[in-house]
Amino acid sequence: MRIDCTDEQATRAAHYCLAKQQIKTLFDNDYLLQDTTELYCCELVWQAYLHEGIDITSGNRHDAPSFCTKEKEGIFPNDIENGDKTLFVKPLKFKDYESN
Repeated sequence: MRIDCTDEQATRAAHYCLAKQQIKTLFDNDYLLQDTTELYCCELVWQAYLHEGIDITSGNRHDAPSFCTKEKEGIFPNDIENGDKTLFVKPLKFKDYESN
């Protein structure tokens, strides 16, 4: 999968993620979308593109059990997969990597 955006937007989104890693942003064990001081995996990618004006989830959310999050909903990988900005690229097979 990849996001339908410019190379510049993708680069800035990647830099956003790297910056969060460099400041050692903690994993969001509470899965709170409203609190960006800690981030979980899908939330990190979503926030990175959101800073570029792109909602890669197209507003898709999943109901989450109360033991997971107090917000009652979260972003899961298939929320990104089903987003309007998600493009699918044919996966490479192992033989495509083999050299002659």
